[in-house]
Formats: sequence, C-alpha cells, structure tokens
Amino acid sequence: MIITSERISLKLLLTAEALTDREVMGLIRRAGEFKQGAKWHPEERQYFATNLFFENSTRTHKSFEVAEKKLGLEVIEFEASRSSVHKGETLYDTVLTIQYERCRQLV
Repeated sequence: MIITSERISLKLLLTAEALTDREVMGLIRRAGEFKQGAKWHPEERQYFATNLFFENSTRTHKSFEVAEKKLGLEVIEFEASRSSVHKGETLYDTVLTIQYERCRQLV
C-alpha cells in the first residue's frame, strides 16, 4: 500500500497482517472521512467491482454490493455455479478474465 498526502493507494490486500501500523492508521482515518460524508472519486469513468462468492450468503453478498454502490462502483454479478469455475477453470484464470472486463476490484 502507498500512502501519499494522507491518501491511500492499495493495490492488493489479502490479509490485515500484511499492513503496517501506518497503513492501518491511514485506513482508519479514511474510514472516518467516509463516515463524515466524504465521497470517493475513482480515476476511471467506469470502475467495476466483482464479488467472488463461492458459497451462498445473501446478507454478506448484498452488504458488500450496497457498500460498493455507495462508493460509486458498478457491480458485475458473479455466480460460481454459472461460471467457468464450475467447469474446472482455476480461480487465477477467472480473476484474469474478470480483469479483462475492466474490473478493478475483486472481493
């Protein structure tokens, strides 16, 4: 993660343990800004997010979707049972395919 001018640029986050104390504090500060009404402005005109849920979880799925839409993201639906994962495609190949569709956030 890169923090510049109190802004955070997070390319990839797999575990919270990978964050430094400074990065955690930066995320907390940014969350506080959002709580106070700050808006997020993606650099690209159309910015997509895809939630890769492999088990049914309506509450989790919809809460992520609502949060992403509040941030101004368009959400691309993904259903594992209707994807090539169901036919044996690897998770890595699935991620690459989604990335080609200009998706910049995978959850």
